[in-house]
Amino acid sequence: MMRNTFIHITTDMFQKTENEDNEVVNAGMYGKNLAEYIQRELRLIGYSVPFYCNEDWGWWVEIKGFPCAMGVCIYGRADNQGVIHEYVICSGLTDETTPFPLAKSSDFLLINNT
Repeated sequence: MMRNTFIHITTDMFQKTENEDNEVVNAGMYGKNLAEYIQRELRLIGYSVPFYCNEDWGWWVEIKGFPCAMGVCIYGRADNQGVIHEYVICSGLTDETTPFPLAKSSDFLLINNT
């Protein structure tokens, strides 16, 4: 079984979109703004990121160009006031036997909460 590392992001930067409640499969599984951000930033550093979409567990950001199916899984939950303070992301590698190239340090996204 593939071992996933979950990354917790605490920020108020990626609030739900105006119509996101109508787009999510399961109520409260937010992440569209963060998915758009990851897609945009990965494209800027040369990755092929053809799409993002909603899933029953959150949002998927597809990343092409590797010898295996790969993406980023994103979900965030709103508090009682509808504000999202934390997101969880993890890799979406689908085959643990496929060799995966190591990312260069310049490939990591920085999220500046200012």
